[in-house]
Amino acid sequence: MNNADPIVTADLYLAAALMTCGHRPRQLIPDDRRTLFSFGPSTRLHELVNQYFSGTLQVDALTYAEALRSAKSAAMNVSGRGAR
Repeated sequence: MNNADPIVTADLYLAAALMTCGHRPRQLIPDDRRTLFSFGPSTRLHELVNQYFSGTLQVDALTYAEALRSAKSAAMNVSGRGAR
């Protein structure tokens, strides 16, 4: 993965972690039964992703919980599952 590449993920937990670190998705892409979150590109984002998957990323728990709720809500709205 090149550091000039954007980060695209369907992982809500990763998306919330990146959001907790101050990054906002540039685009939300509906994809079948899920939503893809597109971030970046940025060298810092790739460092955060590596920390996330190695288990060394540290974030504030309350901020992470808020970001997770926000990511889930955004995913539901983009996919149309949030409308009743």
